[in-house]
Amino acid sequence: MIDPNGEQLGIMPVGKAIDQAVEFGLDLVEVAPLAKPPVCRIMNFGKFKYMQSKRGQQARRRQRQILVKEVKLRPKTDRHDFEFKLRHVRRFLLAGNKAKVTVMFRGRELAHTEIAQAKLASMADQVADIALVEMGAKLEGRNMSLILTPNHEVLKKLSQRPKVTAEGEEADVEAAAELEEDMDLAVDADYDAELGEGEEGEGEEDDEDDEGEDDDEGEDDDEGADLESDELAGDLEEQDEEV
Repeated sequence: MIDPNGEQLGIMPVGKAIDQAVEFGLDLVEVAPLAKPPVCRIMNFGKFKYMQSKRGQQARRRQRQILVKEVKLRPKTDRHDFEFKLRHVRRFLLAGNKAKVTVMFRGRELAHTEIAQAKLASMADQVADIALVEMGAKLEGRNMSLILTPNHEVLKKLSQRPKVTAEGEEADVEAAAELEEDMDLAVDADYDAELGEGEEGEGEEDDEDDEGEDDDEGEDDDEGADLESDELAGDLEEQDEEV
C-alpha cells in the first residue's frame, strides 16, 4: 500500500486500504497486480489515466515511421527524365525515408540487364553524399531494383547547420530595397539629364529655324522690290515709244 506522497504504508486488508483512500478523498488503484502481494496506490485515477495518455502521445511523437518510396525507370529513360527522378530520390532521402529505384524491362530489353545496372549504379553514385546502399541491384522477374537508405549521420550534420534568422532576412530585404531605390534615383537623374540636353538641342534648332525664316523673308522682299522696279522701267519705255 502506497499513499499519495509515495510513502509505504505496509500490507493491509483491502477494506482498510479502501478506508484510507476515502480519508484522502482519492481512489485506490492497483498498479502492480502481478506482484506478490499486489501493490496498490492511493491516487487520482482520472489524472493517472490522463498522464498515461499524454506519455503515450509523446512516445508516438518521438517515433518516426520510415517509409519506402519508389521511383521507376526504363532502360531507355533519357538524361532529363533520369535527373528528374534523381531529384525525387534526393527529396525522399532528405526526408528520412528509404528510396527504392526500379528499372522495368519490356520484351527483349531483358537481354540487356547491363543497361539497368549502369543506371542504378549512376543513381547510387549521385546520392552517395546523403545515402547508403542497403540492397544492391537485384533482378526480380522483369524488374531490377536497388534500395537506398539515408545516411543519418550526414542528415544530422545538415540539420545542425545555422539557419538564416528572420531578422537577417528582414535586413537583407531592407538592404535590397534601399539598393533598388538608389538605382531608381540614379536612373531618374540620368533620364532628367538626357531630357534637359534634348530640350536645349531643340531650343537651338528652333533658333536656327527662326533665323533661317527671317533670312528667307528678307530675300523674298528684295526679290519683290527688284521685280517692281523692272516692271516700272518697262512701263516708262513703252510710254516713250508711244510718244
